[in-house]
Amino acid sequence: MEVSINEEKRIVLIWMTNADQHDEVCLKQADSLVKEVCEKGWFSAVFRSGTQDLYDYTAGLLISNVRRSAALHCNNASDAKDSTSA
Repeated sequence: MEVSINEEKRIVLIWMTNADQHDEVCLKQADSLVKEVCEKGWFSAVFRSGTQDLYDYTAGLLISNVRRSAALHCNNASDAKDSTSA
């Protein structure tokens, strides 16, 4: 388990490997740290390693975001065109 603390931004990031996720001690430490951070009013995030292919899922996410962005851009352009012709 790796912990990154940014005091300036009041953020704690916890990185857990697959092995950490099956280790009761690591899980308890992460849970305790998240509670402690929350009580301070800080932000925390726990990143857990997965079992899926990171490249395939990242590529799929990027493609989805590009398509969504293009659709929003087209809708905004269409709305702008409709408002100028009214």
